[in-house]
Amino acid sequence: MDMLVKEIMQKDVFTLAPELGLDALEQQLCSFKVGGAPVVDKGKVIGVVSRSDIFTHLGIRSSYIAMAESGSEPGYGGHSNNIHSNRFSEGIMGWTSNLKVKDIMSKSVLSISSNQSLKEAGELMIEKKVHRLMVMDQGELVGIISSMDFVKHSI
Repeated sequence: MDMLVKEIMQKDVFTLAPELGLDALEQQLCSFKVGGAPVVDKGKVIGVVSRSDIFTHLGIRSSYIAMAESGSEPGYGGHSNNIHSNRFSEGIMGWTSNLKVKDIMSKSVLSISSNQSLKEAGELMIEKKVHRLMVMDQGELVGIISSMDFVKHSI
């Protein structure tokens, strides 16, 4: 029998408000050590935002990819994650002072039920080229499953 999403999903979900400034967003992503999170307004998931959305919105995605390829991305090339992330965050904060999460979030929320199989979740993530799915049961956010959850589960 296939394993179910609820067996490996994260139940403690870090959420963001749509009015949150991007400077605070970057700080929170670093603080919670996540790459993205659902955006919730009045108890409803209205979007998803990720660090990639910041890069894409600011037109710096190609710069970040070049940095990663040169070994300068956080977690690569011997750099300290904390020091590099803090420097990167300082740069992001200067460019994003007037923007809010709602300005850059993806309004398309991909979700899956906690009772669906991991195979279905993985196939959906691959098909849609996303790193996380909201886990929704009867319209309620009950968890999140990310590509990292699959990696952790496999080792």
